[in-house]
Amino acid sequence: MSFRASATSRAAAVFAERMAEHLAAVKTGLADPDPWSGFASYVRTVAAMQSRDLGIADLVIMDVSSAPDIERLRSQAFDGLVHLVERARSAGVRPAASVRTCPALLFA
Repeated sequence: MSFRASATSRAAAVFAERMAEHLAAVKTGLADPDPWSGFASYVRTVAAMQSRDLGIADLVIMDVSSAPDIERLRSQAFDGLVHLVERARSAGVRPAASVRTCPALLFA
């Protein structure tokens, strides 16, 4: 394995780990029976992730189509986030929230 391939492989492993953390944050939020607590839990977790690794925001928006495992995790996280936000909105606890505004949390 070349140095470049090895570095790419290590980067992919880190990206996969970070995306799995993001998915876990979404799942934890969805597991909370209270819509606001679930949404707030997600926001707190993502903020903590961002404070540890500023690259997490880039991971959410970067093209990872050449890494199907990471793309699958991202797709699952996005689908869960849609559900998390819609659940909060339906409960009336965060009517201004939308999936479009959530990525802004990562860049704040």
